Amino acid sequence: MNYSDRYFFPPEWHDHEATWFTWPHNRNTWPTHLKDVQEALIRTISYISEVENVHLAVNDKETLRLLTNRFSNFSNHEKIFIHHIESNDAWARDHGALFVFDKSAKRIALNFKYNAWGGKYPPFNKDNEIALRMAEVFNAEVVHFDYVLEGGALDFNGSGLLLSTTECLLNSNRNGTSSKESVQKYLTEIFEVDELIWLENGIEGDDTDGHIDEIARFISDEKIIIMKEDHSDHANFKNLMNNYQNLIESDLAKKRNIEIIPLRMPQTIYDPNVGVLPASYANFYFANEILLFPQFGCKADSYNIGILREHIQDRDIIPFSSNALVQGLGGLHCLTQQIPKSH
Repeated sequence: MNYSDRYFFPPEWHDHEATWFTWPHNRNTWPTHLKDVQEALIRTISYISEVENVHLAVNDKETLRLLTNRFSNFSNHEKIFIHHIESNDAWARDHGALFVFDKSAKRIALNFKYNAWGGKYPPFNKDNEIALRMAEVFNAEVVHFDYVLEGGALDFNGSGLLLSTTECLLNSNRNGTSSKESVQKYLTEIFEVDELIWLENGIEGDDTDGHIDEIARFISDEKIIIMKEDHSDHANFKNLMNNYQNLIESDLAKKRNIEIIPLRMPQTIYDPNVGVLPASYANFYFANEILLFPQFGCKADSYNIGILREHIQDRDIIPFSSNALVQGLGGLHCLTQQIPKSH
């Protein structure tokens, strides 16, 4: 592949045809909160089906029957499509296909390898097949890559910039030992991206090795929100301050006139069986006409929504309780995968 063959990854706020979910069923992920997580996902689907189609992969035919009955009462039930596709877990952002466009504006499904964040949670064989099934559902050509890469590790602005972290993309548990230069060369040859903005480390409790969707996100082609910890004695303070300083001092961000908008971290959420949970407001999700925004029942909820509403005025911002989701060490964005609309 050369630069003329690169694929365009639309930013998340690009028009969607649909959002894809994989139904949560793994009790090892949510030993005490699985039912709460399932109900949270049903609420999410109710919001998103108001503005776009929803596709849901379920692990067995009984779940398909039960959810078909449940969704039949929804006003937009005709926008909800349920598929019997077996899975190991629910994290569609990372095991799902990445939908892009080629030079002729044809929608393509990219199928990278998935190894459950460095082999942490076997088995993941069923999850590794889901990208192919997604491509079948949307009648998309598949391009395969013998390379481990998760959607939650990447954030695109649609104008030539990609945001990621060294902790994740350079981690030897993905593709062996790699240099920053080699990873950047590889990604810029696949995606229609001119340059990467590199941050470093993620937040406490994040088992993905520093996914960008827990730290910083584009909210437009010229604006990035970034998480900051106000308390200097907190375990996240040093890493998040380092990321913030690197971003505001970045020559690339300055050259592109990127506005950098800090958000406050939530109060620490602690589980005695797991430890500190990776709660973050960066784990939001753009759907058509709306943005679903995590809430954790603390003062920073309303503060951060106020900041976002100043900067995002083309869609409704919907507060969404994420306390149950984060018990599985992930969040709302981690459960989603957007299917961009073909034009």
